[in-house]
Amino acid sequence: MNIITLKCILFLVICAGPVVAGDWQKLNGAEIEFALTARTLGYEKEKATQDFFDDGRTLYNMAIPSWGRWRVKENKYCSLWPPSTIWVCYDLERHKFGLLLRFVSKDGHIFKGKYIDLD
Repeated sequence: MNIITLKCILFLVICAGPVVAGDWQKLNGAEIEFALTARTLGYEKEKATQDFFDDGRTLYNMAIPSWGRWRVKENKYCSLWPPSTIWVCYDLERHKFGLLLRFVSKDGHIFKGKYIDLD
């Protein structure tokens, strides 16, 4: 077994977390950081990808790359996309199988992503 396979198995075991009702589990601050730091998500609906760097930068790529910032605040994922100076925060939920995440805005809009660096 190579190191990448072992890391993927460890990640999935840790992400399994406690059993919860339904298919989605809301993540807390530490879980959000673990779920996103140094990861890449793909958004099928938008045909886009997003990289989350450990220094707080994020790169959203949908034909044209867009650099922003991300952080965790009060158990929420928050992002800032220049030229805006306003941080927008979302609940982050993980699917029970571990490879899908969804960002839920305070007004209920949902954006689903899938780890593409673990496929």
